[in-house]
Amino acid sequence: VLQAMLNGRTQRLATERRFLVADGSTRFVRINLSLIRSPDDAPLHFVGQIEDVTERRRMIEALTLSEARYKGLVAHLPDSTIHLFDHDLRLLLSEGDRMRAHGYDPHALEGQLLVDAVPPPVYEQLAPEYRAALAGETRSFDLDAHDGTATYWVQIAPLRDDVGRIIGGMAISRDIT
Repeated sequence: VLQAMLNGRTQRLATERRFLVADGSTRFVRINLSLIRSPDDAPLHFVGQIEDVTERRRMIEALTLSEARYKGLVAHLPDSTIHLFDHDLRLLLSEGDRMRAHGYDPHALEGQLLVDAVPPPVYEQLAPEYRAALAGETRSFDLDAHDGTATYWVQIAPLRDDVGRIIGGMAISRDIT
């Protein structure tokens, strides 16, 4: 890599590496390295920075594990569906066994706008309820499946961050047929 920098094939290096520390622990570091050149493009010296990213890496791993557990739990809730959505009514998470029963692929819905994810009559019914949650209201109501095979009790509520700001909403549906 250093030779590639000296030869002009790359400008800088940015990588993460694992190190074994003298006390036997493992640390993760991010290495940033750049080559400083003279005005006539001759290599002068390297400038580098090493940052300990162990805690950030551990937090990301813990968050990833927590998310996997949560998604696994939600995916197996009996007779239920759950949707997390943002201020644009974009589905951020969609899970639940009842979705598959009505022909929806939960993973295919993630990232879609509500208007694109459901039939127009369903959108017309759900959109005001989703927007109410984004305005801070909690709502509950019965909803017939668009194919007429089930009735759901739907609860929609705002999701708030740690300082109380509304960051999205959550809709939970339970089959009450």
